[in-house]
Amino acid sequence: MTNAGRAHETGVEGLRGFAALCVLYTHFLWASDLDPGYEFWRGWAIFEVSQGAVLLFFILSGYVIGLTNTRDLTPAGCRDYFRRRLLRLVPLCWLAIGLSVLVKPGDGAIPIVANLAFLQNKIPYGDWLLPILGANTNLWTLNYEALYYVAFVLVWWRPRLWPVWLAIAVAGSIVGWLLPGNWAPMVACYSLGWIFWLAGLALARCTVRAHAPVGLPWPSMLLLWVVVWQTKPLWALCNRLSLVPPDSPAWANYAFIDFLPASLVLMLAASDRRPRWTLPLCYLAAGIPILFLAWTWLRGRLEFSFQNHHLMLCILAAALWRWRPDGVKCWSRLAWVGAISYGLYVLQRPVQWFVHDASWLPRGNLASFGLRLALVLVLTFLLAWWAEKQLQPWVRRRMMPASTPR
Repeated sequence: MTNAGRAHETGVEGLRGFAALCVLYTHFLWASDLDPGYEFWRGWAIFEVSQGAVLLFFILSGYVIGLTNTRDLTPAGCRDYFRRRLLRLVPLCWLAIGLSVLVKPGDGAIPIVANLAFLQNKIPYGDWLLPILGANTNLWTLNYEALYYVAFVLVWWRPRLWPVWLAIAVAGSIVGWLLPGNWAPMVACYSLGWIFWLAGLALARCTVRAHAPVGLPWPSMLLLWVVVWQTKPLWALCNRLSLVPPDSPAWANYAFIDFLPASLVLMLAASDRRPRWTLPLCYLAAGIPILFLAWTWLRGRLEFSFQNHHLMLCILAAALWRWRPDGVKCWSRLAWVGAISYGLYVLQRPVQWFVHDASWLPRGNLASFGLRLALVLVLTFLLAWWAEKQLQPWVRRRMMPASTPR
């Protein structure tokens, strides 16, 4: 049986681990958040893709749900589904909330309760804001995940209407901006994330080929994935035409949809799935950043130099295009990180602020930053491993007897 035929896919798990590492990497770019009074070379930001990694998380989430829920919807199956989702989200989230409150106890009762109920958001509900905890800004995405887990029941109920749900998501991401007041960015952001989540769900339903899959230029695509996120070609075009809302509190909008093709190619490489539209998707994903840079050059706003890292990444991607290593095998090397990625994601921030506020640690130079970084990494990985491999199984055994059907 190929990796794509298993319910647990090590390549996809490794890609999930990579996405988690992208988020952690971004949090360490602002050195003052770890070592007060110290800043290092901002050039490391050329690899910053944290919110893009969140969109990849949404694809991964939809993909996994699609793999693990293949039977017809029944009342018993629905109850079991929600029980499993709650057991997956709640224990580690509440642990992270508890640590966050201990590290930075300034949050009031309402934000704490909102986070416990997965209602926290960066965007107001109309005129009512339920903020994220000060010590754990990562938790904002769990509000989206919880909503998508609930919305999945609609797709599960009528799977053949998947195009309809996708059309609703696309329409919401665009038309949502026409809503009055502060509801516009919320509806638009939920819809944009739902597009990526549904894309992952659709990918899980693709037929797996029995023969050896065609190799994909995923190393090149990984470089272009970074370029697309940082240059945001569609957003730049829409902004030029005044088609994106100015001064919005939204973290994303419909113009980020050009990030989807490259993300799907990475998913195809990690999962060994090869639908008939695989090669056109590869060329589309590659063409988006290359054509955007060419358009920028024609407008006289692109300088051919080694300082332009987007151009250099595209040139390197073109040079590596024929290098097509086994994606499953390569991404599987990060499967151990993916296995604890949820713990890493929700627990890293409070650990980082704990180290940040540790007055007994040295501060203000490269050596002290390196010490603090090593301490955060060790503590975060150990805590995530304990939470994922010890606490989570213990809660599952308590809440779900062995006789519970899977």
